[in-house]
Amino acid sequence: MELLVDPQSDPEDQALRHEQISLAFLGALQHLTPAQRAVLLLREVLEWKASEVAEWLDLSVPTVNSALQRARQTLHQRSKENGSETPVAQPRPQLQNLLDRYMTLWQQADVPGLVALLRENAWLTMPPLPAWVQGRTDIATLLRLRVFTPGKQWRLRPSCANGCPAFGLYRREVGEDGYQPSSLWVLGVEGEQIGSIVVFLDVTSFTAFGLPSTIEGEAGGQAA
Repeated sequence: MELLVDPQSDPEDQALRHEQISLAFLGALQHLTPAQRAVLLLREVLEWKASEVAEWLDLSVPTVNSALQRARQTLHQRSKENGSETPVAQPRPQLQNLLDRYMTLWQQADVPGLVALLRENAWLTMPPLPAWVQGRTDIATLLRLRVFTPGKQWRLRPSCANGCPAFGLYRREVGEDGYQPSSLWVLGVEGEQIGSIVVFLDVTSFTAFGLPSTIEGEAGGQAA
């Protein structure tokens, strides 16, 4: 899977053009088997090749293709039963307000505030790890146990990836002078909330997204 960046385009304009994952899609995921869900997300959302999914999940390519076909059939059936719903793109002021609040709450290590910006059934994944977390409660637990731990300080810098608003996340440990790249968080905005978060752990391409390679230490930083 490749991260796509258009340095000539405004992040908000790209986000407004991006076709968001529908609520119907998110709800239908619950009706898939774990294998079907994993294959669907890796193939359709993260755009992995069938061979890459097969290698990662230790399956054959025909098995991956079969699971994807069954997952698509289930989604199609659920769509006919419930009707599809396409989220309305956020007007520019509302989108910017949402992103500003997200950035402020993150740097304050405010987990309740952050998860309040999420849809109830929002999901988070971290390619290339086979991690998939859904729901405000589980995402809050992940943030508390894996991100906002004692001794760490964070800084965000806005960017855009795959047509969505994104933030470069930088971490500073106790005793370090500056903030080092940690991961790239790509947000799927639906209506007035965040419906999905894809966390890319490969930080070698930060500069391609207009992000600095490091951030100098700043006074008054919030420690998680």
